[in-house]
This record gives sequence, C-alpha cells and structure tokens, in this order.
Amino acid sequence: MKKKNNETIERHPQLIVVFGLPGSGKSTFAERLSAATDARLINSDVIREDFLLRGKYTESAKEKVYTEMLKIAMEAIKNGDSVILDGTYYKESLRQKISYTAQVMHLIPHFIEVKADEEVIRERISRKREESDAGYDVYLKIREQFEPMCDYHLIVHSDAQAPEEMLTEALLFIGIYHEATRD
Repeated sequence: MKKKNNETIERHPQLIVVFGLPGSGKSTFAERLSAATDARLINSDVIREDFLLRGKYTESAKEKVYTEMLKIAMEAIKNGDSVILDGTYYKESLRQKISYTAQVMHLIPHFIEVKADEEVIRERISRKREESDAGYDVYLKIREQFEPMCDYHLIVHSDAQAPEEMLTEALLFIGIYHEATRD
C-alpha cells in the first residue's frame, strides 16, 4: 500500500518480466522501471554471481539462475511486493514457466521486450559492464537460440526511444501510469 495525501492507495503485487538479447539495454531499463514502480528488481547477472556462475552460460547454469529468480520473485510477491525479473528469457519454455506460476498465484505477468539494433548492441557489449560478462559471442549464441514471443507483450527500442518514452509506455502497459506520475 502507498500513502498519498492522507489517502491510502491499495496496490496489488505486479510481476513484470523485462527480457531481450544481451546488450539490448534491458537491465538499464529494468533499473529505471524498478525505481519508478518501487518493484523489487531481480537481475539474472546478480543471481548468476550469487551462484558463482559468472561467465557461465550453459543450459544447466541458465536453468539454475532462472529457477532461482522465479523462486525469489514468488516469495516477494507472497509478501506483497511487486517484482521485475530482468534476464534474456530467450526460450518460450522459460517465459511459459513464469506465466504458469503467475496464473497459479492469480497474477497476470507483464512481459516487456527490449530491443536494439545489432550495431548498437555490438558497441554496448564491447564496453566493460559491471555485472555482465556476456560478450559478443554470447550475444550471437543467444540470438541464434532466441525464440520470439508470440503472446501479447510490449516491445520498446532502447536505441530509438528516449528513456522517458520507454518508461511511460511501460507504465501504461502495466497499468500503473497514473500512480507513478502523479506523486
């Protein structure tokens, strides 16, 4: 719940998934969205680091990371917190697992895909990033394996849209624009 001008606004927990290829800008966007919504941010690179899997992108390592992220998210939601999951979620089966778990908890997950032109991604990935070791080779491998999402979701373009525009679209998409912008 959030208090505003002596009135209490009841908020139901939200489950938001920010996904896309490495270097697309998803983590930067997820951080901004988290700050705007007070949602707990669960980042795949941070979880990978916690499990001492930094730089490891095997199927089993990715499965372990994504399973732990969903576990943490469900605990947070049970405690009434909104959550943003930040990862590539490159396979439909990973996204379906989130959808199924959300359905069991009577939630509607909001999927937001972040895209960028390959040249922009190549330039971003060439720079040292604090939490991610995903280089251009990892990008190419995940791009090859990436399964497009066919279900309804929001797509934002980090190389063509201003951060404020992306944020506004996301807040409208998840249905809390009025709360986040009227404070």
